Amino acid sequence: NEYGLAIVEENGKKGLINKNGEVIGEIKYKDIGKFNEYGVAIVEFGESRLNKHYNIINIIGEELCKCGYDKIWEFNKDGVAIVHGFNTRNFPYSHDWLIDIEGNSLFPCEFGNIIEVINKKSGTMRVRNFGESILLNSKGEKLQEFNRDHKHPSKKKWRKFRK
Repeated sequence: NEYGLAIVEENGKKGLINKNGEVIGEIKYKDIGKFNEYGVAIVEFGESRLNKHYNIINIIGEELCKCGYDKIWEFNKDGVAIVHGFNTRNFPYSHDWLIDIEGNSLFPCEFGNIIEVINKKSGTMRVRNFGESILLNSKGEKLQEFNRDHKHPSKKKWRKFRK
């Protein structure tokens, strides 16, 4: 790849080697995704479908998250990804939150699942909590709440938050 790394497989596990054939990090992953423009890749580990977890590694093979997640979506152009899963550092149960390219939790979402990040500059996002939609800022403060009896804003209204 553009970082001079290649995926190597040994005993059913994958790892990285550099141009000189030296192992970078450990050979322990079920799969290694493509390195993005930030020099990080999503890795999968776990022996079965029920024990599947994800982390991110950098080009020197370091795992950047302190724990494994159930899912990591691709990083956006601002270097932020939505993650889902069990994170004992923030909450004792499963939720969505945001991480940066260094694996730091940016926004633990105590409300539920992040549906979409509407404005990447301001961090405005829409989350779902037990059937309700809530509009939050990057600090997790409620900007607007829509309960089941209230009609959700039209796409035109949501678009104004995306700008």
